[in-house]
Amino acid sequence: MVDSVKNYGIAGVGANVEIGKGGPIIVGSDSSQIKFTDTNGALEGAAIGEGSQADHGVTKSQLDLIEAPKTGRKLPDTLSEEEINSLITAIDLSKAEGERNRAMLETMYSCGLRVSELINLKISDLFFKESLIKVTGKGNKERFVPISNQSQNYINNYTKKIRIFNKINKGCEDTLFLNERGSGLSRVMIFIILKELKKQSNINKKIGPHTLRHSF
Repeated sequence: MVDSVKNYGIAGVGANVEIGKGGPIIVGSDSSQIKFTDTNGALEGAAIGEGSQADHGVTKSQLDLIEAPKTGRKLPDTLSEEEINSLITAIDLSKAEGERNRAMLETMYSCGLRVSELINLKISDLFFKESLIKVTGKGNKERFVPISNQSQNYINNYTKKIRIFNKINKGCEDTLFLNERGSGLSRVMIFIILKELKKQSNINKKIGPHTLRHSF
């Protein structure tokens, strides 16, 4: 039985390494096979196929030609629904930026947005009658994403109670989420907001700008 198959380059020729109960079996492009076993610490091999010789020895230097598999990247931490609620509950709604931060976090989480997509969201991208928002992603590709009623309510509270009183800089009239100076937010600012909320929520996880998206 074959437990796993991995691809390696052996002396410039691609081959599959099948890990079975009898040990690793290297299957080359010419259908030859080399099955490695360990007998009293000595490596032995046998090749079957055109142009190969059976029962020949395989040295450690030959094994060095087998490239090690690439190690996968560690997946980012994700937050549970309870932890997301703790972050949002920690927002101080008595401050002007509180309504904005609550709307941003809920939208980023419930819609699965990248940070860049969130900070570039426009008022003209909101289609609340259809419960959709238009998102501009990588390569300026546009897509429509469903938005929850709660996110819509939080955005409406922010735009009608806070944003309407902001002094808005030229060129930012259509930008949804603004800083206190009337300009769009930066990625760094989103990180700072999340870092502070994490501290207040006593969450012992590494939280970055993409954490909410990966928790979606």
